[in-house]
Amino acid sequence: MLVPDTTEIFPACPSFGFTSGPRYKTKIIEREGGHERRTRKWSRPLHRYASVPIGNRAEEEIQEILYFWHAMGGMATGFRLKDYADFKSCKTHETATPLDQPFILIEDSPGGYQLVKTYAIGSIQQVREIYKPNGDTIRVANELGEEQPESAWTVDEGTGLLTPESSFAGTPTSWGGEFYVYARFDSELDIAIAEQRIQQCDFSLTEIRIPRV
Repeated sequence: MLVPDTTEIFPACPSFGFTSGPRYKTKIIEREGGHERRTRKWSRPLHRYASVPIGNRAEEEIQEILYFWHAMGGMATGFRLKDYADFKSCKTHETATPLDQPFILIEDSPGGYQLVKTYAIGSIQQVREIYKPNGDTIRVANELGEEQPESAWTVDEGTGLLTPESSFAGTPTSWGGEFYVYARFDSELDIAIAEQRIQQCDFSLTEIRIPRV
């Protein structure tokens, strides 16, 4: 079952190209001898996106962005964004399974199991909380690797918390599916017009930091 997220979803706009990049804030102090001291300021990254000029855009898609911009009040309102560089519990070229990623048990009220995605290279790993899952794509398995039906659990699309129902067999252990990034506009909307026709539309977006549950 789903607890829907009422946050709007950014238009798909297939003719638009984007740059997508996670940013970590790191303070680097260079010593006189050329040595460095690096201090990581953020435990989690923030993602930033910018539209990329790739020829002329479809005018109807620019209009869709324009309407969305006004509806959001420019940079004032957050929305869900599908980051095509990283939107699955697995790698983007793979098919998600209910065994892809773990949960983190949240014991405090209201409790539940937080969806997370782990990025690991050797013994080094980064855990990312998934707060905006695409509920229709989520699959869940127990400690035996057995997939559980949707009727056995509830996932909140606004928090990424999963709550097992009484019919859940065992303990929620892993999940798979797709997710969104919570973002907002991070620039003004620049629309290029030539020969009385809209040609291009440039803007940037930034992830909104969500407090940990």
